[in-house]
Amino acid sequence: MPITKVTNLFKMSTIGTGEQATGRSGGWSEGWYFNGDISGAITKNTAGGGLAQTRARLLCATASIIGQRYQLVSPLPVGPSVSRGKEFPGDPNFPTDIPQMALLSTMTGVGVANVKHHIMRGLPDIMVLFGEFIPTQSYKSKLFDYFQALAGFSFKGLDLSVAKVAIISFNEVTGLVTTAAAHGFAVDEEAGFTGLKELPNDPASQQTRQVIEVPSSTTFKVLPRPLGRTFVIGFVRRKVSVYPAVDPTNSDWERVITRKVGRPFDQFRGRR
Repeated sequence: MPITKVTNLFKMSTIGTGEQATGRSGGWSEGWYFNGDISGAITKNTAGGGLAQTRARLLCATASIIGQRYQLVSPLPVGPSVSRGKEFPGDPNFPTDIPQMALLSTMTGVGVANVKHHIMRGLPDIMVLFGEFIPTQSYKSKLFDYFQALAGFSFKGLDLSVAKVAIISFNEVTGLVTTAAAHGFAVDEEAGFTGLKELPNDPASQQTRQVIEVPSSTTFKVLPRPLGRTFVIGFVRRKVSVYPAVDPTNSDWERVITRKVGRPFDQFRGRR
């Protein structure tokens, strides 16, 4: 089944008051994955009661979702992105705060150990007291609606069921890796190395490299480095991506945090 990445684009502005005569604007994005084609993702995201609408209801008065971006990411190769400009305004009853005020949530995957630490920026200041998240009952209900809307979406993670294999040697100059057991790699896959050491008392290092050749079941090659080392201790694991569905019943919010935002997406750029 095709997998489509769904990205909602956000904008939030402050209201100029007192000595600050003009407001300031910030932008950010939030991405999820949909098991289906782009047309199905658009419907699931922007239909009434869908992901975009339930997320916008958690924003303050001067924040909104100003657009969407969709891209087919599986099967490879990645397809071109498709943009839409459907707007979803925030709740006019929530006073404006800084866009960096955010709620950290933990979203669990169905049938896997993977979790996604989801940062929800644009949290209304009225829901925060003494630095902690103190939501009203109405806001809690809106959060539950948003979590339920996420039940139709997935997040990207590593397949944790793939076992790591001990290495016998890893020569960075030649790129040749020899493993103690069958590694299972194929060309163009990513190899994740951990615990790499030249000597037992060395500090461990880690890196990710692309496989370019597979001579045998216990050897493979990655791109060489002219100034490299030879490791004899460590592990390697195939980095395989999975897209587990969000489990809303076992997901929950954690605490209030602050995270940076960028420039808004709809600014004027250049001249025509």
